[in-house]
Amino acid sequence: MDFPLEDMDRDFAAQVILRRSEQLLREISTLKRGIREESIHDTRVASRRMRAALEAFQDLFPAAAWQAAFDSAKAITRTLGKAREEEVTLTLLKDLTNGGDLAENLCREYLEERCRKNVARLQEKMVRQLRAMDVRRMRAEFRSLVEGLGPVRLQDELLESAEVAGQDTRIKAASKVRRARQASLFPPADRPVSRAVDVVRDLAKPVLSFRSRYDFPRASDERLHALRIAAKKLRYAMEIFDPAWPGGLADEVAMARALQDSAGEYHDWAVLRDRLRAQIRRLTSKETTHLAFQIGRLLAHVEDHKSSKRKEILPTLTAIQAGIHDALDRAAGRVSRPAAAEREVEKPQ
Repeated sequence: MDFPLEDMDRDFAAQVILRRSEQLLREISTLKRGIREESIHDTRVASRRMRAALEAFQDLFPAAAWQAAFDSAKAITRTLGKAREEEVTLTLLKDLTNGGDLAENLCREYLEERCRKNVARLQEKMVRQLRAMDVRRMRAEFRSLVEGLGPVRLQDELLESAEVAGQDTRIKAASKVRRARQASLFPPADRPVSRAVDVVRDLAKPVLSFRSRYDFPRASDERLHALRIAAKKLRYAMEIFDPAWPGGLADEVAMARALQDSAGEYHDWAVLRDRLRAQIRRLTSKETTHLAFQIGRLLAHVEDHKSSKRKEILPTLTAIQAGIHDALDRAAGRVSRPAAAEREVEKPQ
């Protein structure tokens, strides 16, 4: 039986939203039971993936229901963000003067103690905000989106996992959900490529327009941070549309993640640099010049790390740019995955 492309688009959206929302709600429930650094990271990633899914299919949903679900996902990202960033800074400080002299180590310990106090304060605030989160309400918000799509076809295992996860089982309103009979939601010949191409091409613009030869040497920290955010959004969108893309997008997702990671590590050192500068200004104004001088020594080490990390960004940028061009060519039918791979091998020669 053939289905209109509009129905397949809605089916795909329903599948993605259900999967992403249940993953997010599981992570939140785990985090509410006990605060752990790994759980904080996993929950933040799940919230970003949920937001990426909502943005990819925004036009399919009622505006009010979409906004409520998006605001809930964004609130989770923000709630967990500050504590996570402070913990990253603390980790960098611990590694910064490993093997340094006594003065540097005492200076580092002073900064670490200030950072630990900030982490404790932010974690207390985060715990209060987590306790106030209503998982059932969020589940209802996410499910109302799927119900708003009208009749959709879902894979049996996906529907069953959604029913088990939510005891209220609103999604079981079977008049709005029909179980799929086929083994796969989308037969190969019926992939909804059009939306995938539109979303990926749009999100790839900031990455593709970044000229490695002219823009990179003079790019500010702020612009490189914007490039990292663009790579992250692109990666999450490609993860969504990987099943629908000709030849898949696994390689391109890995390339986007490499750019995100390299630019992220650079950004972490840039943040620490700015914080050390602020500490130097504060201590100088209080005439604590000896401590300010020692922090200045740490600042020089930070600048070295930052410079080293900047060099790692460019290779990952050029790789994802080539990968995106190949992916768009595959979607247009101009090149197959093997041909694209061969072209990549030939480039260094």
